Amino acid sequence: MQNKYQKGVSLLVAKSYQAKDNYFGDKVMTYDENRKGSYLWEQEKKIVDNYIKNIQKGKNLLDLPIGTGRFIDLYEKAELTVYGVDISEDMLKEASKKVAKNQKVNLLQGDAENIPLADNSVDYIVCVRFMNWVPISVVENVVKEFSRVTRNECIVSMPLKDGIILKALKSVVNPRKTTNKVKNLLNLLSNKMIKVKSKPVKHVNTSSSKNKIKVLQIFNKNGFIVNKEIKILNSNWVFFILKKEE
Repeated sequence: MQNKYQKGVSLLVAKSYQAKDNYFGDKVMTYDENRKGSYLWEQEKKIVDNYIKNIQKGKNLLDLPIGTGRFIDLYEKAELTVYGVDISEDMLKEASKKVAKNQKVNLLQGDAENIPLADNSVDYIVCVRFMNWVPISVVENVVKEFSRVTRNECIVSMPLKDGIILKALKSVVNPRKTTNKVKNLLNLLSNKMIKVKSKPVKHVNTSSSKNKIKVLQIFNKNGFIVNKEIKILNSNWVFFILKKEE
């Protein structure tokens, strides 16, 4: 299926995956309630808030998936024009409740692989808690769409495998047969890839984590440069700030 907004771009759209069918009915009604106050929820909001504060007033932004509209209040403070896209009509209904009077928010039902916006129509894209739900082939399709609709920049979150792999390696290495040089290397790599201070790693999403090398290749292939990586401490979640190449 080809998006009417695309110019000669053909995507192989996945027929179904969990994110397409997961958030309807009762799950939507309790979505915010079940997550508010959690460590990841609060860290995500801080990161997005800091990102939004650096956007010039009057710019426009795509939030995909907008879900229940958890960042709508941040967009209002920043005086941004917002396009909120979600595949779930129930999520959009919840999001509409958060829109302030006279706030410039356009809520659209649509598929992330076929975004209902024209080429180069938005300045920024926010994508949080989505890439973990989809296979890597869909990640590529979505990033391709992001490259099509934005003229500037994106912020995208996802869990990565790096720290998990290192942790697994350390668990199977026999300490009696491992040289100090190898031990030091493992510790160094572990500290570089997943920043942990004194707290244990609790917020690790192993089932849906993405291979970092593949993800970076997808970004590069679709014309994005990674401007910054923001790692959430005590987790394997990373936010990428992506700049579109001119």
